[in-house]
Amino acid sequence: EALMSLFVWPYISEPLANSFSYITDILYALFMTVALYSQSVFGIPIMMVGLWRMGVPEAAAYIATAFDHQTGKSGLSKILLFLKGVSIIVHHSITSFVVCSLSVGYSQLNIDIMAVTIPLSFQHLSV
Repeated sequence: EALMSLFVWPYISEPLANSFSYITDILYALFMTVALYSQSVFGIPIMMVGLWRMGVPEAAAYIATAFDHQTGKSGLSKILLFLKGVSIIVHHSITSFVVCSLSVGYSQLNIDIMAVTIPLSFQHLSV
């Protein structure tokens, strides 16, 4: 994500960036479903592509905007942007832990894990 935001995103047009971001939002649910239900280490690379939305700089953009002094945002807005970026990183890290623990057999895919993951996948499709 950080490399994409430094070397790719500054050089593409805004409509193309918005279209790519929209497509990755839709593909996220597919990639995470494949990674979750594969229950093997082969699902981990698919999970990484899905979680970090193929390099769309979501978390990095929030954190960078929070530290940008030229945005004209208030102190509270900057704190909220920073917290949003950090919360995305924490959320994706916990998701990575769950998928990896399923992949190596540390935990089993049961109704409790499915009850949390399926609504979140549908939420990502609709938001």
